[in-house]
Amino acid sequence: MWPRNIGYVKDGIPKVAIWVQCGIVVAMIFLVSFGGDIAKVFFTRLVLMANVAMTLPYMFLIIAYPYFKGKSSIKKGYQVFKSKAMVMTVTILSAATVGFANFFTIIEPMTSGDYTSTIWMIIGPVFFSATALLLYRRYANKYLRALRDDE
Repeated sequence: MWPRNIGYVKDGIPKVAIWVQCGIVVAMIFLVSFGGDIAKVFFTRLVLMANVAMTLPYMFLIIAYPYFKGKSSIKKGYQVFKSKAMVMTVTILSAATVGFANFFTIIEPMTSGDYTSTIWMIIGPVFFSATALLLYRRYANKYLRALRDDE
């Protein structure tokens, strides 16, 4: 997904990509620390956008868990939950906990009149999902193009 020079893997590690990420994090910390109110507002909005968006992968994993457990073709070494009823109980409880936490995280600022925080928390998952889909589509198109060129 990265341009060739950034995503290059050496010794099993994408070293340039790690340094780019480090530079972005250091720049953001510097901007928030010394950038004044505008930078702090930007960082606050970024955190609000990430609040709910960071839990979505966990929801996907929770929902996928019973399907994974149902696949007898996959060898599972150690199993905590052996019965289907227990797997479904744990899945439902986990999904409900994360779902309610997300719901109340989004709704809570609205109860005190802070509608912009609620809007940013809703925009976050939508924006990050759209970005991920665009990056994946770009990668898939490059991969398919490379396959066609090899033929």
